[in-house]
Amino acid sequence: MGKLLANGCSHMAGSESTTSVADLFAKHLDIDCVNLSHPGGSNHRILRSTIEYIEENGKPDFVLIGWTTQERFEFTWKGERADYTLDKHSDDTDLEKFYRYLDLNVCDFEIGKENTILYIFLLQQYLENNKIDYMFCNMYNAIPEGYQSNIWNLINLDKYYLHHTSLIEDAMKEYPEGWSETQHAVDPAIHQSMCDKLIEFVRRPNV
Repeated sequence: MGKLLANGCSHMAGSESTTSVADLFAKHLDIDCVNLSHPGGSNHRILRSTIEYIEENGKPDFVLIGWTTQERFEFTWKGERADYTLDKHSDDTDLEKFYRYLDLNVCDFEIGKENTILYIFLLQQYLENNKIDYMFCNMYNAIPEGYQSNIWNLINLDKYYLHHTSLIEDAMKEYPEGWSETQHAVDPAIHQSMCDKLIEFVRRPNV
């Protein structure tokens, strides 16, 4: 069978649910799903791990990327790779203090947005240069409408669903119930609805 490579954060992973958008999307295509999504992961991690996987395992038939909230980034702690996300906590007292330092002094949505746009462009170029079919979407957070930058103007929006909003934010309006306290969709019908929207987008003519 063919292979779908999916990547994102907890929302694309299907955290706290029996299914995920990625699983349902792969089922629609009748191909296997490799889901690299990682709860709390950053957009930098999405870029890095997607390229690493393809270089190590060969080209998938389709890549589905769900970009995440923009303030996140990777760092090293005691020689191990770690993820920062706003208001994250740890039982390690020193790491907990470091998180609070990052909250106050390093976390910046504007810089995060600029970095995210660069990551989007770099992954777009990698996939297109390697002739790998793909689709991007925002699982959570988005590029503001009317936003202008030299790099953003290079993004292929024909391959990017909901660049000015996000699947989760739209689904919360459509489905007031079916969410966990951490804003994960626990109702499989919500994942199916989000998947259906992606399928409708990818089926558009000339895309």
